[in-house]
Amino acid sequence: MKNLNYKICEIIDRKPFRVFAVLLLILNLSGLGDANYLTLLAISGSLLSIFTSLALKMIFKTRRPEHNKYRIIKYGFPSGHAHVIFTIATIYSYYLPYLTMPFFILASFVSASRIKIKAHGHVDLLGGIFLGIFTGLIVAVLAPRLMG
Repeated sequence: MKNLNYKICEIIDRKPFRVFAVLLLILNLSGLGDANYLTLLAISGSLLSIFTSLALKMIFKTRRPEHNKYRIIKYGFPSGHAHVIFTIATIYSYYLPYLTMPFFILASFVSASRIKIKAHGHVDLLGGIFLGIFTGLIVAVLAPRLMG
């Protein structure tokens, strides 16, 4: 059972953005809210999250639990997966509040998988989660004001 749990975490970990891409496609096809607008906000938030996470990784230079396993980005704080996935979940939850629970549950599973496969520690994960929620709120609240 432990091995199966690890395999599931690896699948979630390696495919989080595909999972969200499928979810976003389903939402776009469903006609809930202004789908094109929300997708644009989600993409903008994702890009902001990615660049912010990379910059913070270079500033803090916190080693990952299994740092030899990750050659491209060897630093862990904050978790980029958690940052991006919680940014998207927050943006969609802001505009579609009745979907908050499913979005945050999925985002939590993706984030927890990062600890399970030893890509991040708890502090990395919490940093990514809080930054994701913060980034999501900034994009959800400020973007409409900036767009006019």
